[in-house]
Formats: sequence, C-alpha cells, structure tokens
Amino acid sequence: MNFYLINNSQWPVSEDFVQWLLKGIAKGLPQHKADLKRPVGIVVASLPQMIDLNGKFRKKKGATDVLSFEGDGDFLGDVVICYEIMARQAKDHGLDEAEEFAYLVLHGILHLLAYDHETSKSDAEIMFAIQDKIFESLMDQDIFKAYRAK
Repeated sequence: MNFYLINNSQWPVSEDFVQWLLKGIAKGLPQHKADLKRPVGIVVASLPQMIDLNGKFRKKKGATDVLSFEGDGDFLGDVVICYEIMARQAKDHGLDEAEEFAYLVLHGILHLLAYDHETSKSDAEIMFAIQDKIFESLMDQDIFKAYRAK
C-alpha cells in the first residue's frame, strides 16, 4: 500500500513502521484489495491543528483523536491523528503509543473504506468487529516490536 507520512509532532514514527502497519491492515481486509492499492496519507497532527480541522470540517469544538478525509479517483484519502490525544488514550487503554497509533490508523482506514459507527448500531457492530479482529492480529505480531525495529 502506497502512502505518505506527515509528522507534525515530536513523536518519532518511521515510514518503515507505517508500511508494516498498512500491510497488516490490508492483509485483514482482502475484500478491499483494490481500494487498498490506492495511496493513503497518514498525518500526525498537533492538538491545535486537530482543533482547527475538527472545527472546520465537522463543525465541532475541541479536538478528536482521529479524522478521515476521503480522497477521490486514485487517492484513498487521509487519516489524521492527534498526537496529544493519542498519547493520553494510550495510557488510558494500557497501550504503548505505537499500539494506540495502530488502532487509530486502522479506525481511520475503515472510515475511508466506508465503514461507519455513527449511522446505526448494526453498522457500528460490523465496523468494530472488523477493527477488533485486525487489531488483535496486529497485536499478535507485536506492534511495539515492529515500531522499535524502525
């Protein structure tokens, strides 16, 4: 899966780790093989950037952990993750930051593939079942070990 990485934080995330992560996500979504050949952008944003994006595009005050922006044509879209929220959630969830990052990237990719948890309870159950299965597979491969291998 082709991608670009923009990191507007001090958190060190490598392109090798993102490549490993996207391969694992794609492996768990064989039904979306054609879509996942389209490039995706992964952006690690600062808190002020995420507050701005959330206000502009969702008309909501404050920041959120992850936003997805659909692409068109040959581009799948962008997944934007707020580093400060990601770091806080990692502690709350008992995860390493790399594991929380993986979870949020996966969540954003699913949104780009038209999965939605806000439209109905049944859609949410479908999306979270897929997300949990793929995340467990990534955890089995040791996300943190892959992150450190950068």
